[in-house]
Amino acid sequence: MIVFLSAGLSMRSKMHAVAESVGEPQQKPQRTQAQELLRRATGSPHLELALSLWADQMRSWPRLYRIMEEIEQHLGKHIDAAGLCTANLREQFTRTANTAEVSGPDARHATGKFVAPNNPMSLPEATEFLRQMLLIVLRLPAVTTSP
Repeated sequence: MIVFLSAGLSMRSKMHAVAESVGEPQQKPQRTQAQELLRRATGSPHLELALSLWADQMRSWPRLYRIMEEIEQHLGKHIDAAGLCTANLREQFTRTANTAEVSGPDARHATGKFVAPNNPMSLPEATEFLRQMLLIVLRLPAVTTSP
């Protein structure tokens, strides 16, 4: 609702109604997927940082690689060793990210430093790969570490 008053003043107000069923138990509001994933990451600095990096819409090879490293720091092992993906898929991702001839100006290393994989990932494929890794790790039971 917008109300215009004299002398150039205006006031804006948002109103909403809540419907209640008489005799029905009141249901708690449901969390969104984003809220639930953030709740699952809370307490793990590595997962919190991975989600923070993911929230930025900038997708580059170094950024995606950093997200993978934060996931692996949280797990205490490589994502393939944790059973989240195959060793070949992780290697395809890392070799593509590291090879300037494939990943272009956003490569993690200089031209000629690494040999390109036979079947390099595209940036959209790498983005989807890391999205899946985040979803999987955030649905795992909490990782506990010994003192």
